[in-house]
Amino acid sequence: EEVTRLCIDVFFGTERDRWPWQRMQLRQLEQYQRTDLSLRHRPSRKTRNRRVAMYKVLEDGLEGEIIGFVEVMEKIPGGSYDLPVDDPNRNAKCFAANLAVASSARKRGIGKALLSQAEQTAKKWGFSELYVQVDEDNRNACKFYERLGFNFLLKDPAARRFSVGFLTLSSETAPKLTLWRAIANTRPLWPFGERRQGATAIPRSAE
Repeated sequence: EEVTRLCIDVFFGTERDRWPWQRMQLRQLEQYQRTDLSLRHRPSRKTRNRRVAMYKVLEDGLEGEIIGFVEVMEKIPGGSYDLPVDDPNRNAKCFAANLAVASSARKRGIGKALLSQAEQTAKKWGFSELYVQVDEDNRNACKFYERLGFNFLLKDPAARRFSVGFLTLSSETAPKLTLWRAIANTRPLWPFGERRQGATAIPRSAE
């Protein structure tokens, strides 16, 4: 429950200074997030061949509140999770997702440390690149990933996200960028089988 609250606070803002109906929307989003996380990390027939992991940072050791979080997961563009994890035809990619750091814990290297852990997990699973997805209008996140050496891969102009503000929870179009970074001490493959002549910078419109 703490993880979902942290994610919603970071991605959509806290309940402070919100109208009562907006607070209800945030709680609804929290429930969606909790269910989503639970389904991904609960063993089942559909997820038995999909590798997922999550990492948390606590403020004061094992007793403190959660101030940082990241998920690491496989995604198979157009593929199937029915194939075993060692099947070369799976064409799986490793993504770091839901990276969230509490506002009170920023500028302490927590986000960088969580991404480093995600990268170590991806390497352990046999991947040579780590991917992230970020909303194009999230300038701070785009700059953060660019500083850490992530490169632009593709843009999804039709991506959508939840929107809080009207009387009911809604969705809106929000172009999303997919970024990637080669993992150190591995033999990198060009993303999605494409051959490239060099790294591609994140579009300036996203800065």
